[in-house]
Amino acid sequence: MISMTGFAFTETQTEKFVLAVELKSYNNRYLDLFVTLPPVLARWEGKLREHLASQALRGRVEFTVRFKEKLGANSLRVDADAIRSWKAALESLRQVAKLPGKITWADLADRPGVLLAEDPVKPEEVWSALESSLESLWADFAATRRAEGERLETDIRGQLAILRDGQAAIDARSADMEEVFRETLKRKFAELAAEVDDNRIAAETAVLLMRSGIHEELVRLKSHLEACEVLFQEHGPIGKRLDFLCQEMGREINTIGSKTTFSEVQQRVVALKDALENIREQARNVE
Repeated sequence: MISMTGFAFTETQTEKFVLAVELKSYNNRYLDLFVTLPPVLARWEGKLREHLASQALRGRVEFTVRFKEKLGANSLRVDADAIRSWKAALESLRQVAKLPGKITWADLADRPGVLLAEDPVKPEEVWSALESSLESLWADFAATRRAEGERLETDIRGQLAILRDGQAAIDARSADMEEVFRETLKRKFAELAAEVDDNRIAAETAVLLMRSGIHEELVRLKSHLEACEVLFQEHGPIGKRLDFLCQEMGREINTIGSKTTFSEVQQRVVALKDALENIREQARNVE
């Protein structure tokens, strides 16, 4: 079992730049990819999305890359033409806006094109560094999802054990229902001083069993529980099918609760509903 919740982080440093990559995912009904890249890597977004789609089949997946170029004392040069252009433009703006003061170096230093890298980082260099880190990133991401999936499976199996025990207990109790119905009918007929034969009591008992019998629901509930066990043996995403089985089990449990008034059975039904709700809560995180 694999969880939709996962996280991985890697950082690569070279002489020219630092590249930090973060990958995290949350539960979501479908696959929803969010990719945030620096401009230097924009051309590879499609390829990264293909990679991500192969790593996660469901969930909200956020892939973020942060890029920072290292600038040494001798790695920058000043573009005089850019400075003159920016100075003229800012001076014109100052005059039009009728602003006081003068243009200073601080007003010019952070303008685009004023400071240029002598040896700029090439996009291919950044992509190569990112690509070399992806394999370990995917491995770490998959490991966290598997670890969380194992925890979910342990918890869900515990809740399924409660469902199996409850189903077996109700099944054992349901075998006594016919006799209980028969004795109840005899007592009521006796209270009414009515004389009835065994055939009449058998017929009335059959009618009550038709209305209140839960044998079919118990059989279907047991079948759904067995299907869950088979599901856990499969590889790949099982979250949607597990959610479907939870819906079907909920339908049978509700029907059992509505068709019988036995206090012992009602108590078991409450416990079954609680266990099933716990499974549903956990199944929301299963891929």
